[in-house]
Amino acid sequence: MPGQPFYEQVMGLLLSKPMDESLFETLQYLEFSCQAGGFALLLWQAEATHATLLATSQLQNIQGLPIAMPFPSEAGTFTLDDPVEIARLATAMELDLFMDEPHLEGIVSPLAAHNSSVALLMFAEEPEASQVDLLTLNRLFQLFLRDTYYLLQLRERTNPTGNRKKNSQLSAIKGNRELFDNSTDGILVLDHHLKIVFINRMAENILGYAQSAVVNRSVFDLITPSNAEVFQEHLLEPDANFEVESITLSCETAVLRMTRSQLLSEQGLIVLSFWDVTETRQVQKQLSYTSDFLTRLVRNSSVAIVAGDTEGPIFLFSPAAEKLFGFPSEGVLGKLALADMFTELDAWETIRNLLDVEENGGGGRVDQLSVDVKMAGSHEAPAVMSAFLVPEYQPGRDAVVAFFTDLRDKKAMEATIVEYQKKLEDTEKQAMLSSLAGTMAHELNQPLMSILGYTELLQRPNLPPEKLERGIRTIAQEADRMAEIVKKIGNLTRYETRNYVGAATIIDLDKGSRSPDKP
Repeated sequence: MPGQPFYEQVMGLLLSKPMDESLFETLQYLEFSCQAGGFALLLWQAEATHATLLATSQLQNIQGLPIAMPFPSEAGTFTLDDPVEIARLATAMELDLFMDEPHLEGIVSPLAAHNSSVALLMFAEEPEASQVDLLTLNRLFQLFLRDTYYLLQLRERTNPTGNRKKNSQLSAIKGNRELFDNSTDGILVLDHHLKIVFINRMAENILGYAQSAVVNRSVFDLITPSNAEVFQEHLLEPDANFEVESITLSCETAVLRMTRSQLLSEQGLIVLSFWDVTETRQVQKQLSYTSDFLTRLVRNSSVAIVAGDTEGPIFLFSPAAEKLFGFPSEGVLGKLALADMFTELDAWETIRNLLDVEENGGGGRVDQLSVDVKMAGSHEAPAVMSAFLVPEYQPGRDAVVAFFTDLRDKKAMEATIVEYQKKLEDTEKQAMLSSLAGTMAHELNQPLMSILGYTELLQRPNLPPEKLERGIRTIAQEADRMAEIVKKIGNLTRYETRNYVGAATIIDLDKGSRSPDKP
């Protein structure tokens, strides 16, 4: 006889999947494990002449068949060995028994909450009939079925009154079929259990499912789990208009805009019309991201950004613009125009002419235009402006977006550089004069000393004629040398120096001067 793991496996199968699937797979497992010819599970209402088939081990989705039982519902346990009666029962349940000596063993357990009983039948060969504990198995099914809605739904499907209601609903849908199929919106019709009764062609196109694939399925199979609660809440509202995320056949998420209609409400049906807004929402999300990015860009840009109507007020004034112009944005937006930002009255007209595409052949943009802008407190500041025209930003209206770069720091830096350059030039001039003085002192000192020495020699009495002649010749030579030095100084074109005594430098006359007759 099977042990505890066997019954744990049975319970695990019952709990693993939706009700109709788990019953079928569990009975199929029992048939294989017990080497039986077949298993069947039936619901048997009190005082009913027929039991209702819940599931068998060989065919799925045959629940609801009425089965005439050869024993009363209060029988408890029972057996049957009549091959003819066994064959009748097996045929009624569409079970194929490949056995020479079939034997039927069954057990009935009450479902008090449903005023009915559940019957478990096993078709087997005589020797194998006692190898499985049907009582324990049926208790598992009894516990499993006790608190479920599955039996209520099954009873409703097999109830004649319920069938008449369903037929009435189908007739109502058929009467509106042409309207539904010609609709440009998807149409989804649900019953009061929120099971899908009908979808039109447009709904098939949007969701990807054929109608036959979704009819009788829960509408929540098509709704993402995170949207299930929102969907159910809106269904309670008349003329509700809402959005939900749906799962398409390709497992993609589609955003559906849904509207509940009062059509067919008297027949107990819920009619939802919907259309796919996935792309629209994606575009809106991307635009939102772009808008946030541009807002951060304008807020953090070091360049002043100002935008306004060409004939109206400014509608964008960045923090950098506040810093440049000295005006707070609340004092500018909607109050001042772009023309008010310039010191010269005709500056804006000049810019408009440069920007005008049609009338003046402009390029629709201005690049690196030097302007003087008006600041708070009647001050002005130099700036470089680039701008472009935005035609028809609103019907019949153009806008200009302008970028101003503050030149005050640049101008101050340029003035500082000019001042330093002038100081450097003065310093260089002083250094050159100092070097020139040293050069003159050095170059002229030697011939001058020689002239002075010979002049003193010539003043001596009784000087021999040859010394007198040599003295006069030397004085003349040194005078020529001094004249040549003075000429070189006059021809200086380059400031070339050479080392002198210690760390001092003097001008190199040979390198720094050029003879007028030399190229």
